[in-house]
Amino acid sequence: ERQIAAGNLEFRVRAAKNFYISALGGAFITSDKALDILDKNSNTWAYGYGGQLGYNTIVGPIRARVTWSNLFKEVEYYLSLGFDF
Repeated sequence: ERQIAAGNLEFRVRAAKNFYISALGGAFITSDKALDILDKNSNTWAYGYGGQLGYNTIVGPIRARVTWSNLFKEVEYYLSLGFDF
């Protein structure tokens, strides 16, 4: 059975009344055995980072996000409107 450890971090600054800027980062690591989770030779790991601009509206936040990860090795874009469910 695969074991996984994951974490993420978001640093958000309110730049104006309804406008915010975020810096994002995250990583995960998987292994076949819990005791091998930190062994570099017996696991799979990934990390990524990005930035986000957001604006709060009456229907929820509008967000534009740009990210990069070592798995896909290319810049990805994400645009959303409303709250996450």
